[in-house]
Order: sequence, then C-alpha cells, then structure tokens
Amino acid sequence: MKTIFTCLAGFTLLALTTLSCRKEGHDEKRQFVDSPQTVTATVPAGQTYTMTMATESVATISRQASHYERSEILRSLDGSTVYQYVAAKGYTGADEVTLQQSITSATSGGGCSGSYGSAQATTTYKTIVIKFDVAN
Repeated sequence: MKTIFTCLAGFTLLALTTLSCRKEGHDEKRQFVDSPQTVTATVPAGQTYTMTMATESVATISRQASHYERSEILRSLDGSTVYQYVAAKGYTGADEVTLQQSITSATSGGGCSGSYGSAQATTTYKTIVIKFDVAN
C-alpha cells in the first residue's frame, strides 16, 4: 500500500511539474506610437546626414525624399540601423523623408530552472519624419 501511495504521489508531482514547466510559445505584444517623431536637420550641400537607430530596430522608408542623391537605410558593423541622406547635387532648400521603425525587445517570464519558460516579445512601431534644410 505504501508503494502504491508513493508511486501515485510521485506520478502526480511529475505531471504537475511537466505541465507547469512546459515550453510555452512566445507571447507577442504590439505597440503603435500614435504621433510621429519629427527630426529637423540642417545639412550642408554635399554633406552626408546620418541618423543611427537602435541595434534591435528595423526600419524602412515609407516616403522617400524628393531631392536626394542618396537616401537609404543600412546596417552598420556594430549591428545598429543607420539612415543616410545626401541631397542631390546643386540642390538647396527643404526636403523630407518618412521612416517606419520597429523595435523588438524580448523578456523572459518565469518558467522553471533549465527550461525555456514563457518568453514575451514587445514590438513597438513608430514613424520618424526627418525634415531637411539643405543649405550652401
């Protein structure tokens, strides 16, 4: 009788541990920043404007500048996202580009020692508008 009780208690404990420590799927939360971030930049004609973003970020150009020789998003050697702009040769005046940026940050939430536990990822989406004043 003692052996049956011990086996039953051990099985129950194992079942509870397995259920509570199982590998969970990632929970993903999405956050949208309502108001765009506006950056004003004065760029001397022929010079490169560079904006460095976080390493965890991914960016795309949603509205391209109108008067550019180079307007692109690159990945630097350290892994950060970089936007670069050079105005078209001979152009002076106003120009504007709109970037869409997403930043994902992951956090682990509890779980059991040695297991994956549940992980949570939060992705924040924001719009960045860069207003250039290209001057001589």
